[in-house]
Amino acid sequence: MFQIRYLPNARFFSQKKSKKSPTIARKAYPKDDDTTSKPIPSPVDDPVSPLESDSVWDACNILTQLWAIVLPLGYAGVPLAARALSHLPGGPSFAAFGGEALAFAAILIFLRRKDFKLQFEFNLKSVAYGLAAGIAALVVNQILFPGGGGGGGGGDDGAATTTATDVAAIVLSNSNPAATLALFTASALLAPATEEIIYRSFFLGSLTRRGVSPVIAVCASAVAFSAAHFQPDAFLQLTLVGVCLGSAAVACKGNVLAPFVGHATYNSALFLNLLLSLREK
Repeated sequence: MFQIRYLPNARFFSQKKSKKSPTIARKAYPKDDDTTSKPIPSPVDDPVSPLESDSVWDACNILTQLWAIVLPLGYAGVPLAARALSHLPGGPSFAAFGGEALAFAAILIFLRRKDFKLQFEFNLKSVAYGLAAGIAALVVNQILFPGGGGGGGGGDDGAATTTATDVAAIVLSNSNPAATLALFTASALLAPATEEIIYRSFFLGSLTRRGVSPVIAVCASAVAFSAAHFQPDAFLQLTLVGVCLGSAAVACKGNVLAPFVGHATYNSALFLNLLLSLREK
């Protein structure tokens, strides 16, 4: 009778133990699956150019695509719009402003689709390097090319290059402050922002990330910058400007603020010099 009384209890404990083991196993599997199923993020941590391709030719290919967006707009669209709006007070200036604004927006959208992350950080060091680069470009060009105008079609780059002198003359003759402000914004702010994102932030940064020497990368970006202006007589001048701006970008570890400040300083000085010279006439 003693053995009959304890047989159910033994059976009960054996069943209880067998129920616990599957429960423990089920809890362990999801943890293992969670750790193995998570994708490992790619280490894109470069501060200059976050594009993942290691080929220099891929960077050059994207540069040609950027040219295909910006150059037709600057050298065909804006001059045509300026002529169409020439009968309006300050019309050419507003055409230049609109062209530069469209170019700036277009490259930002294009590069964003390419997973490009702009390296921008406001700090006094970058501002100081930018001012030094802009002043150095002005001094070097004034010494080597006195009276040459500094290149860039009277101080304007990009969309405003072709019609710079004519637009400035129209602005002064009409005494239109709004048109003067629009032209100054296009040539001294929007054009530098557009070009520095293309040549210093993207192209120079892409080359250095792919193992190209900083010296070669600065020179290559400067040559591309100068060639895009289609001004053979000012090719060397604009190349020197690009070298100064590229050096500032490298010194500030790819921060686009430095070359932008330098470019804006350079263009502003040439623009104001153009306006003063036209007023004297």
